Amino acid sequence: MDKIYKLLPWLNSSQAVDWLCRLTGTQMTEELLICLCGAGHARIYIDVGGACLGVDDEDWSSEVVASGKQMVVDPSALAKPDADHSHILLRGEVLNLSDEKRDHRKNVDWFPNRLNSIFLCFRQADILALADKVNADETAQKADLIAQVERYRKDRELTLNELHEAQEEIAGLQGKLDLALTNSPDLDLNSSSKKSHLLAIGGLLRLIKDPARPRYNQTGAVNAISAMGWAGASNSNLNHIFAEANSAAKDADSELEAKLEALGMAVKNLADA
Repeated sequence: MDKIYKLLPWLNSSQAVDWLCRLTGTQMTEELLICLCGAGHARIYIDVGGACLGVDDEDWSSEVVASGKQMVVDPSALAKPDADHSHILLRGEVLNLSDEKRDHRKNVDWFPNRLNSIFLCFRQADILALADKVNADETAQKADLIAQVERYRKDRELTLNELHEAQEEIAGLQGKLDLALTNSPDLDLNSSSKKSHLLAIGGLLRLIKDPARPRYNQTGAVNAISAMGWAGASNSNLNHIFAEANSAAKDADSELEAKLEALGMAVKNLADA
């Protein structure tokens, strides 16, 4: 029915009530709809038929005739029991019978002499706007929830990126330690120095496996491993181990660079021969 109601410029009372129920998901009655109109949330009209006589509201002396749909100025008058329909103030286009020219006048307030029946009608756009007002709080809550989900998604994405960067950095530190151990031929496997090296590696592995860890730099990693309370894994020992690892990695880089340079020269000489 929603598709049909959207195609109708005017709705009768039962159609307006039915559509409001569908749009808002609330129980609606004609009486409640009239009260909402009386509170200024929508306009209500009466179809006075082909020709309805009445008087101008300005001086009560000008006789007018109107037809079609006329807006009810005070909708609350419709909610009164046993209301005198001749006292319902309407507004719309009328023909002034007291004027010799009988000009049509728009937006004139006038009182009908007699209404045999009251046929209420509503503009489709007014009912749609009224539904938006009723749903305003719910719509705002949905928008806020969507914003919260989007913020959570962005925060989670940022956290995952920082986590991946931390894993790469710690993996690099572990590689430096492995290289330092490989290039230390004088290292006694049973010495306390070896134990400190192993504890440094073990601490780094534990940090890597912790999914809730923050992003570490070298100082942060040293402090975190030292805080584990292991004998032989003090700040000074760890800083010394990391210094050796950094130095060994630097030497390995230089050695690799020299080998690549020598290989390049050999290839060049071979090409020139």
